[in-house]
Amino acid sequence: MPLVEYEGSDDDSDESDSVAAQDESESPPKPPRKLPTLSSNLVLPRPIDDPALHQGRVRSIPHVNGQFAAYIFVPVVLHGSTKRFVDNLVTESMALQPGLHDIRTQDRSQLHVSLSRLLLLSASQRDDLKMTLRAIALAFQCFRASFSSFSVLTNDEKTRHFLAMDVGAGHNEFQDLVVALRPGLRAIHQKDFYTEPKFHASFAWTLALDVSNSKEVNSCTSTPPPYLEDLRSTFQEHHATTLQTTMTFDVKEIAARIGKDVYRWPLVEASNALF
Repeated sequence: MPLVEYEGSDDDSDESDSVAAQDESESPPKPPRKLPTLSSNLVLPRPIDDPALHQGRVRSIPHVNGQFAAYIFVPVVLHGSTKRFVDNLVTESMALQPGLHDIRTQDRSQLHVSLSRLLLLSASQRDDLKMTLRAIALAFQCFRASFSSFSVLTNDEKTRHFLAMDVGAGHNEFQDLVVALRPGLRAIHQKDFYTEPKFHASFAWTLALDVSNSKEVNSCTSTPPPYLEDLRSTFQEHHATTLQTTMTFDVKEIAARIGKDVYRWPLVEASNALF
């Protein structure tokens, strides 16, 4: 009996593959999938620069996500006679010139002496700076300082003027801290502090004015108004002696404000010093 021939399975598969390929080529492309929108809780709000919310102050440097404004300082804690003295200075200043503002915040129990300019840090630079400050704190002993005179100062951006108390005793120790900071600041590409710094603690401030038209400006030609110098002279005449005898403070730590956070590192107590 002759054998019946059947078509091979290979032929069937070739034909079916050809039909499938033809069907795929003729089918319309699928639309791309849309990613879900982020919840509003996950989107960081952009800061609102409204001078009306900040006593007329304006942001001197635009906000950049991932960048932290920072500065290094020594806290000056006010209590008892030192707090009463500064309270009286601020009250007198604001009574004589209503445009002046108290520079202290919240409980008004602290001033500060700056050890750096305004710094702009990335996240990695922030950690490097904290390591530098920790090492410096371990290398310096606590010391005592005091204020000796009054001054009028203007910020780098020429947007605000300040009434301040200048450091007398302790100036050399503050200078040593600034010198020790320089290598660390340069390593993270930040400016040094001033070559001949005037260590001080500001207690009142006012907006800079363009004296030609009395409008608030961000102008590099703005100079302190005459009334601030008059106030400085008055305070120097009537309060200098009390300033020199009352405003003594212990420097026990260095600190840094980075963004909204404040970090502190204690200096070495004299009894624990290794030298």
